[in-house]
Amino acid sequence: MAFQSFKRIIPSALNRSGINDQVSASLVVDEAKRALIRVWDEDRAAFVEPLSFTKGELHIAVSSPSALALLRTSELPWMNEINRALGSRLVLRIVAKRKGF
Repeated sequence: MAFQSFKRIIPSALNRSGINDQVSASLVVDEAKRALIRVWDEDRAAFVEPLSFTKGELHIAVSSPSALALLRTSELPWMNEINRALGSRLVLRIVAKRKGF
C-alpha cells in the first residue's frame, strides 16, 4: 500500500465519518469572526457574534443597534472576505438576530 498525504486522507475520512458538514460549519463560523475583524476593527466586531452556519446561511447575533445598521451596509464585503479566506463561495446569506436590544 502506498503512502497518502494528509491532504487526501483527512477529507475522505471526514466524509466517511459523516461529520464533514459540522466541521465545515465550524470553520465558517470561526472564519466569519476573523473576517469581520479584518473588515471592521476588533472593537466594533465585538458587537457581532457568529452563531451557526447551515445551507449557505450564516446566522449571527448582534448586540448593538448601531452595529446592526453598519452591518447592513458592509454585509457584502464581509461575505466576500469570508468566502475569499475559505477559498469557496460558501456563505450566500447572512441572517442577523438582535440580542439584548
